[in-house]
Amino acid sequence: MATMDTLKPYEALTAAEMPDRQARALIAIVQELQEARLAEVATKADLRELEARMDSRFATLEIKLADLEGKIDRVKFDLLKWIIPLILGQTAFIVTLLKVLK
Repeated sequence: MATMDTLKPYEALTAAEMPDRQARALIAIVQELQEARLAEVATKADLRELEARMDSRFATLEIKLADLEGKIDRVKFDLLKWIIPLILGQTAFIVTLLKVLK
């Protein structure tokens, strides 16, 4: 983790006639805040790990999507297997009714 160069700010503060104890305290506060912010920053390793996890999840989703597409195709076939005979039967029934009623 990168650390802050404290000598230059210390020298700048003391050159501006800030007392030594106050300059050190101010630099310590700024350094602590900077370290707290750096703890929240993602590193390249964090990003690579995230990318690997996302790739893994996308691969899993692609497999599940392929399974889902297969199931949808089976349902379509099952629907057609039932609907086509029903339509043909209904058509035959209507034609028969029309012949009988003539």
